[in-house]
Amino acid sequence: MIGGDEVNTEKNRDTAYCHNEYDPLKKVITVSPRYMQINEVINQTQAYYVNDNINQTKAVEQHANLIHHMESIGIEVIKLNELEHLNEQVFTRDIGFTIGNTFFVSAMKEDIRKKEQNILLDWLQRNKVAYFPFETASIEGGDVIIDHSKVWVGISDRTSKEAVAVLQSQLPNHE
Repeated sequence: MIGGDEVNTEKNRDTAYCHNEYDPLKKVITVSPRYMQINEVINQTQAYYVNDNINQTKAVEQHANLIHHMESIGIEVIKLNELEHLNEQVFTRDIGFTIGNTFFVSAMKEDIRKKEQNILLDWLQRNKVAYFPFETASIEGGDVIIDHSKVWVGISDRTSKEAVAVLQSQLPNHE
């Protein structure tokens, strides 16, 4: 997510900025669910739906409606290229998160998801967005929530204490 109330100033127009999870969203990174499917069960939710799998046509339609709505209310929607071999790529909140003016690129736990980071890193580099790539045990953006000077991180099978310690070292002014 790229959001927060300071993102639209000319000075930082193309930078990431987020200081909480509840101000109006200004910019968001998305990937179409065009290739979304359960090929390899990596969590309990997928285990529940593995027999039904994903209705890709419906998912693409719903995604297009979401993008249309976000754009209609002034949210800038960044669309990364979807790749067939990255069928989990639609879950962009997992591969990165923004705190302050730094975009943190997650270290994904599951091998099936690790290559998603390359597309994100390429976009961040091309657009000169400040980022920090985790090179530790796993941390996923879906486990991280920011509330001004407090950062809440869920320790799970996807996010390790080691990675949280690295995050904490990068945020000396946050609790």
